[in-house]
Amino acid sequence: MCAQEFGGTAMFLLGACGETGPIEQKQADTAVTERLGRKVGYATASVLETLREPATELRYSGPIVSGAVIGKETPLLRRFCLKTIVLPRQARDKQRES
Repeated sequence: MCAQEFGGTAMFLLGACGETGPIEQKQADTAVTERLGRKVGYATASVLETLREPATELRYSGPIVSGAVIGKETPLLRRFCLKTIVLPRQARDKQRES
């Protein structure tokens, strides 16, 4: 779902974090797995929609007076290196050949 919406390949990686059993456990029906996967995908898409462009940060750039004084933030380009990592697909391609 996220790969279709945003492009690229989506992976769900989970490290050591204690109890990780899904809400509906030990189901023989793959529709349950698909539904839970969609839930994770939609939650991920929700977060991705809130992110700013890569390599930007907000900096205070003065007050905005409108009943209550609030701060104005301006997006600025960060100065750091972004690196794309290409993962090998050999194992997956070999499975398809079998």
